[in-house]
Amino acid sequence: MPIPLSSPSACALRRDLADVLDRLGEKPTSRSEPDVLLDLGAAGLVIVEVKVHSGPNMKEPDYAHWDTYLGGLPFDGDNAIRESGFYELARYWRIGWDLVEDRPFALFSLGPGDLFAKGGLPAQLAAFQKGLATPERQRVFRVVGWPAFLKPAVPLAGSWFRDYCRERGIWSPSDSDVEH
Repeated sequence: MPIPLSSPSACALRRDLADVLDRLGEKPTSRSEPDVLLDLGAAGLVIVEVKVHSGPNMKEPDYAHWDTYLGGLPFDGDNAIRESGFYELARYWRIGWDLVEDRPFALFSLGPGDLFAKGGLPAQLAAFQKGLATPERQRVFRVVGWPAFLKPAVPLAGSWFRDYCRERGIWSPSDSDVEH
């Protein structure tokens, strides 16, 4: 859902995001679009990359567009980030870092409970996390599975919500997902 144009603060956030994307060299016709972008004022900024059933957007280390986002303060290890393959997460880490300036920032990857449990992804995720600069806990990256995210809400919302989530395959009563 686009940022509503009727709100002055939403307009400012949209303008700030466009400015960051312009500085990074993104084309106005093909800009990054965070799934969820929450500006909490002085408390900071939250970006949530949402996956319902698909896995993370992976790119090979030699993918040409890595250079657009890597380099500088947001990263402690450009090569570790490239080798991890988590291009989309690296892109949003850079965008969020540049948007917040000196405020806190959090990037969440929300997806299936086993999103990062397949194949070599646990090791790649560890490498990605190690390559992120996280000074004084002002910058955080977290992986959250749908089951852990929904667990507090499902009992409160009633059977319609439980059925809705179950039908979409994002929650079941047996889920015991934990936050990373």
